[in-house]
Amino acid sequence: MRNIRNVLSVVCGYVAAVIGAGFASGQEIISFFVKYGKYSIIGVLLFVRYFFGVCVCGFIGMCRKKNIETYSDYLNIFWI
Repeated sequence: MRNIRNVLSVVCGYVAAVIGAGFASGQEIISFFVKYGKYSIIGVLLFVRYFFGVCVCGFIGMCRKKNIETYSDYLNIFWI
């Protein structure tokens, strides 16, 4: 149970960082895709699927490589 809680805390931290930092200030991205009309939905979906997939794979790979189990372990990499 403790391991699941640690995994969920890392995942929630990642999601909060991506949504909070990326989408809240992503007005330029929205205006870029909206100007293409109905095809913009396809562009947004493709971008989200592949870009976030690459980011998540890199994040998980780094966590496995450095044996990161908690969000504080992840933060310690950047603060030390």
